[in-house]
Amino acid sequence: WRSGPYQQAELAAIPVDLPFLPNAIHADIQDIVVAPSGTMYVTTDGGIYKSEDGGYNYTECNHNYNVTQFYGMAHSAGPAVMGGTQDNGTLLIPTGDYFLSEQFAVEVHGGDGFDCAFSQVTESNEHTYAWFGASQNGGLVRGTIAPGAFSNLGDFYDENFDDLFSEEGDLGQFYTCVRLYEDTEDEDSQNTVILVNPYGEIVTDSSFTLYTASQNLPFTYTIPEGEELMYYDEIIRPDLLLDEPLEEDPDYFWLDPQVAIEEFTCWDDTLGVDTVDVISEIIPNLLDTVMVIDGVEYDVQIDLGNDTVWTEEEQFNIVEVCDTLYFHPGDTLYDIAGRIKVHDPYTAIFTLGLNGGNGLWMTREALNFNTTPQWIRLGNAPSGTGAKAIEYVVSGESAGDVMFVSGWNGELLRLSGLKNVYSQEDVDEFLVIEEISSSSSAITGISVDPNNANHVVYTCGGYGPMANGKVRESWDALSEDPTFSNIWTVTSLNNMPMYDVVINSQDESGASIIIGCEYGVFATDDGGDNWEMANMGMSESAEFIACPVFDLKQQWREETNWSIPSNTGAIYAGSHGRGIFRSDDYLGSEEIVDNSSEIPESLLVYPNPVTGNSVSVSTDGFYGPVLVEVYDLQGRIVISERISDARATERAVLDVSELSNGTYVVRMANDFKHLASKLVVRK
Repeated sequence: WRSGPYQQAELAAIPVDLPFLPNAIHADIQDIVVAPSGTMYVTTDGGIYKSEDGGYNYTECNHNYNVTQFYGMAHSAGPAVMGGTQDNGTLLIPTGDYFLSEQFAVEVHGGDGFDCAFSQVTESNEHTYAWFGASQNGGLVRGTIAPGAFSNLGDFYDENFDDLFSEEGDLGQFYTCVRLYEDTEDEDSQNTVILVNPYGEIVTDSSFTLYTASQNLPFTYTIPEGEELMYYDEIIRPDLLLDEPLEEDPDYFWLDPQVAIEEFTCWDDTLGVDTVDVISEIIPNLLDTVMVIDGVEYDVQIDLGNDTVWTEEEQFNIVEVCDTLYFHPGDTLYDIAGRIKVHDPYTAIFTLGLNGGNGLWMTREALNFNTTPQWIRLGNAPSGTGAKAIEYVVSGESAGDVMFVSGWNGELLRLSGLKNVYSQEDVDEFLVIEEISSSSSAITGISVDPNNANHVVYTCGGYGPMANGKVRESWDALSEDPTFSNIWTVTSLNNMPMYDVVINSQDESGASIIIGCEYGVFATDDGGDNWEMANMGMSESAEFIACPVFDLKQQWREETNWSIPSNTGAIYAGSHGRGIFRSDDYLGSEEIVDNSSEIPESLLVYPNPVTGNSVSVSTDGFYGPVLVEVYDLQGRIVISERISDARATERAVLDVSELSNGTYVVRMANDFKHLASKLVVRK
């Protein structure tokens, strides 16, 4: 606020950090200092701002001021990284030619940033990166980024979450925990895409280009020998009388079912009541004989009685039965293109960990930007403050089937059976959730060995000693009763909290392990017998203490369908106070590329030198709104013009009639790219 002896107090800055508003600064202010020159400096959670006109306009002064506090971060399959920060949102650092410096970032999501994720796909025709960002109390968004086109597509919750949000719009705990699992060559995937017969005849032995449901990635499908993709000149569907209305056609899955007409129908039914003996036949028993009376013979027939034949007979009652049935009138359809379901090899599982009854959730449609994903509740999350870390098994038969979830309450859960979970009904049938370990403090990080799914290491937070140690390892994590043991042997640092861990994917023995902790990074190459501080690049030397490292990730992936990583083996450290660091100590040799011969892109300015009153600046390679500025050698802006759409014109024409003879710098930039070139004025 600003006021004076004869002035009412008025707002001196808008408490929103938006770069296009000259009087906007970060909302959380720490201090205000006025220099003898009259320049006012404002320190905030978003860095330092200065004003040279008494607080009417502000300039952000954070270039090379590397103090960003990251809670969580993620890496792409290329150079880009992103991270969730304390009070500075989720920052995406695309590197390359997007910004003036490779260390510059774009805020893709606001609030307090936490976990985030990149898709590892590199071969999308629609975007360079697909990403996810999370913020406090369940804030969750997804988006894409490409040269000249950044998009935040907003949240992607479905109706299952409606009753979980509070009146204030909050969901779950402060720390929002997420994880993305991808397999672009999943032979067990139950995902399908539909192939429609594009011709007016039956098709055999043909190939088609189809697209995955996630990210629309192209793949080729060939109709197997002996199979047909049908075309129907006529489909006759008969009358059906059924107990339930049809929800889909039983023979043609893509057709709408026949119309169901509800009918209340009565009919006679015979019910068996009892079994009785009944006479089925009476047989007379007669004896023919001769009688002699007074010497005279008489033929006589003597009746000896009847023989009776009995049989069992079931007696019935005839009753009237009434019920509701559904009559589906038959119909005839003409010129129907057949369809078949084709295996979609791309599996993507996005997992969200909340707290307690708010649940653990997953969706297989997070990277399908054409739909609102359907979410599946897996079960309760760790109680109290909720989930802290989520890691999947990524190799072997359990890849994508087993997931480990840790809690702030010290629980370590194992979820098995995920490969068969495609609906809420599948959870009860296939999913098993077990607590396999526990700690007296938060389990802050988990690493599953990419070379051995049974090899799992987790870290524990909290200050002070812990009886079972703060770095615990198991070699039988998939067994019925896993065993974990302490591998942190630096007894002088037992009181130090541990934050995250990575089992080095480039060491098949599993003996190479890296941890992030209060003093930066420690590493062992002998399974924990010896640990060394490994802070080179984050501090003055490898053995010097660095700031806390809250998150560690390693690119373990090799080339697969639609994914060609250039950073296999690279390890990333998200620090709480110095930004994000990358180490290439374990980078595979095949990923190291010499680009020294590449010619850097430059800005075309012509004529140069300029002797007249105007100069043209090419807009080639730019998209959307751009800013064109001319600086003198003292760094002052002498010309500034904004172009609303760089694609609408081939060049920007600048009036340089007011410029004195000399050397200047012309800069063209937007949110994703910048180029600069020297300009010489000679009149």
